[in-house]
Amino acid sequence: MAERQLNRVVVKEFPAEVAGEMAGWVDIKTTPGRKSDLIWARVAYGRIAVGGAQYSYPISESGTRGYSSGDSSGFTECVELGLMAPMDWSDIVTESNKAPGLQGLDLNKDRRRAFASSFRYEDLPDKDKGVWVLGAREILSTIKEGLEKQRADWLYANIYYMLAYMAQEEDILPDPSMQDQTDEELAKAQSASSLLAESQQLDTMMQHRLTIFGDIPAVEIPEVFVDSRRLAHRNERTLRALDKDMILGRQQMPIGARSGGRSWPYMDAGESNEDKAFGVELEALRRNDIQPAWRELKREIVELNMRFETSHAMVGRLGHLATLERNSGSSP
Repeated sequence: MAERQLNRVVVKEFPAEVAGEMAGWVDIKTTPGRKSDLIWARVAYGRIAVGGAQYSYPISESGTRGYSSGDSSGFTECVELGLMAPMDWSDIVTESNKAPGLQGLDLNKDRRRAFASSFRYEDLPDKDKGVWVLGAREILSTIKEGLEKQRADWLYANIYYMLAYMAQEEDILPDPSMQDQTDEELAKAQSASSLLAESQQLDTMMQHRLTIFGDIPAVEIPEVFVDSRRLAHRNERTLRALDKDMILGRQQMPIGARSGGRSWPYMDAGESNEDKAFGVELEALRRNDIQPAWRELKREIVELNMRFETSHAMVGRLGHLATLERNSGSSP
């Protein structure tokens, strides 16, 4: 028996004549939340292939649409972003407020921002309900217009930088009006990357000094270790301040991932209480036992290296974005 073929409804089609152009889909809306309205933004775009592109979805023989988000064909290097944030930031998720879709929100100073989003399928609009646009400039202007209509223009920078981080370098959508903001973000990202490299070098030097090949007498090691940890804490405090001041700081400088495999209690450069931060390791050093400090330094170095690589990659991406913005002409 031949397999039953479903009919398809074509939502949007782009002809071969516009091959190589960027085409996108934007859907921005608000829905009621616990304490305030929630702003939902979904953006998708890609480059149209040589033969054109289309978006369609299947329906059954009876005309009923199946549980499908649809299919796209003819789009290359697609980027898709889903983002949600409360209009009133008193609606931030807490231990007692774990509503679906509210994970990943944070409030820093007076800047409202969303780090990430978590959606259920049934919460998402389909691409036959949003706005389809042709052209890179038009995609950005449609995002701006959609946010302004919902009185959420403050969310544009989050969407703009998230899309820039997700896209291939040749598919980034630059907005010249963001040049000043991007230059500020780049400077902060460079500072963060330098601090992470400095902390890694600091730990490596301290680890070397714990061995018999170190450059200081054994009796001085505890005091030098304390000085080293205080410098590490200073750097971490500065890094966390930078994180709070950046649009998407957490993506660029992940904090607390403990990628080195540490579990509590661990030597923590972010802890201001010195006894809690490195008291166990210091007490062991005073007994001429270097193993606790050596072990924690080794794990911290692994973590710092991973954080540095992430931060350094974002410096490169922001630098590339800044160049594109300067060379892209007028704003959308």
